[in-house]
Amino acid sequence: MATLFDLPAEDVLYESIFPLLSVADLWRCRRVCAEFQQAVHEYFAFCRCVDWSIDARLCLKEAVFQQIMSRSQHLQVLDVHGCRECFTTSSLDLISSNNSQLRVVDFADCTQLSPGSLEQLIQCNPNLRRINLAGVRSVSEGVCLRIAAECPRLTHLALDGAWDVSNKCVTQIVERCPELEHLSLRNCYAVTNDGLFFAAPHLQRLSHLDIRSCWRVDDQGIMCLSQHCQRLQHLFVAGCRNITEISLFALRRRKVYIDIILPDVGRGPHSNLAFLHP
Repeated sequence: MATLFDLPAEDVLYESIFPLLSVADLWRCRRVCAEFQQAVHEYFAFCRCVDWSIDARLCLKEAVFQQIMSRSQHLQVLDVHGCRECFTTSSLDLISSNNSQLRVVDFADCTQLSPGSLEQLIQCNPNLRRINLAGVRSVSEGVCLRIAAECPRLTHLALDGAWDVSNKCVTQIVERCPELEHLSLRNCYAVTNDGLFFAAPHLQRLSHLDIRSCWRVDDQGIMCLSQHCQRLQHLFVAGCRNITEISLFALRRRKVYIDIILPDVGRGPHSNLAFLHP
């Protein structure tokens, strides 16, 4: 009698069946029998894309992650968004030691990662194209400089809420990562106009910028951005109290999406902003 395991493993099981199951489902399946357990472990050793984020709410433990991922050596995409319980420094070290082909990593809201482990992963994977570290407060200046030094092909970077991200970090990254298209610095309070003044000329490919609550940035920084970033399509500036329509108007005329609504005030013929409303 034919069974599931009579199917070709790499061509059918690992390519077409197991990817349809969540990590939690695969973890349950491995307890069915020894054959299933071996197949699941071989799958994770074989697969190139792993998404744990859909199971983050289940709070899978660190030991589960490490047992499943212990033989993984071919990862290209790793999404552990929100998996703060299972994805810790030791889990990150495990991934770094076994994988050098990562292209996309999403560690958003993983709050138990050390700066040293982040630097090690970046150093081991120089072909990273997308890095999401939003909500990872441990992101240090050293991590940012490591990104700048090791990831020249980076296109997407999110550093939201990293309080150590400074103008120096931003300028080093944009200078050495000329392909950057998506940059998110939300709640990076140390970023100022000076950072944008230097960064803007290097951001020729930038289409998405999020600087929400970067309250030290004002109209001068946005005007510089508008001048140099001709491909910009989305700009998020909510919470930047010193950014006004004086700088945003030119971007609105270029059909750039801006997350704050055009105010109704200042439309009268004698208003200081009347020149913005032909």
